[in-house]
Amino acid sequence: MWTEKYLDYMHYTVPLKTAIPGGYEFPGEYVGQTGTYEAIKHIYSSSSQLSTLVDSENGDLHVSKRYFATDLEKGIQDIRESWRTK
Repeated sequence: MWTEKYLDYMHYTVPLKTAIPGGYEFPGEYVGQTGTYEAIKHIYSSSSQLSTLVDSENGDLHVSKRYFATDLEKGIQDIRESWRTK
């Protein structure tokens, strides 16, 4: 609610609806998960530990249902450490 004065329309990549206390649906459009896929692929590709989970031939990502959040956080930390070292 506190951001409504700054936003009037939303393009979103994760198909989740958020309940708004005012009882209306915020105007927006689902544009697909390509952006989410590209972001996760970048994180996995940039990580020395996770890069083997990216199949560049088929464009597949091999992710774990159980450890996805943990793996993603490891990949983000790898990118941060690499960037700070440079």
